[in-house]
Amino acid sequence: MRRFQPVSLLLVAVLTVVACSEEPVSPLEDARWLSVHNGTGGPYVQMASGAGQVTLPFGQDQFALNAKQHADGAVKGNAMYMSSFFDRTFRGNVVCMAWLQVAGVDVLAVGTDFPRPTVPDVAGPYGLTFLIDGGEGVNAAPDMILSDFPPAVAYPNGVPADASGTCEAISLPPFVLGFFREPDNGNIQVNPSSPS
Repeated sequence: MRRFQPVSLLLVAVLTVVACSEEPVSPLEDARWLSVHNGTGGPYVQMASGAGQVTLPFGQDQFALNAKQHADGAVKGNAMYMSSFFDRTFRGNVVCMAWLQVAGVDVLAVGTDFPRPTVPDVAGPYGLTFLIDGGEGVNAAPDMILSDFPPAVAYPNGVPADASGTCEAISLPPFVLGFFREPDNGNIQVNPSSPS
């Protein structure tokens, strides 16, 4: 099990800022932008995909992602996040995937290298989407998602110089699970659904 380093209230502030909004965004019209060509078509060891919308305390955000990690370690994919708070749509290439243990829960971190000019000044250096796949069927637990730009303090050993190293460098304290939201329209699929 991972040891969690203390994280300052700055992470809470950033998560809260990202969650706040005044008006809901328009329906997700450009999900077809996610035309993903993952690697060479060879076998993969991890896949994550999903799309939908999430109701936050003051608005509605929308997301779409498709990512694969191949046996040679290469990660390919695209991600999009429409933020009602920032009134902006972020699009970028998926560059890393890694499993995290947060209070006994398996969470898949998916890192996206969003073009820097589009990222708000208050944001951390890289975009990360944290996914919990609750499974399929009527008796499955709910899927959960948290999308954020974690600040530098969330990287206990320093912010990696390359976006591809950010998924394994991040540390999440247990209380962050309270910020995860269930998509109210859409689905998240992770295969395999846990690192075991």
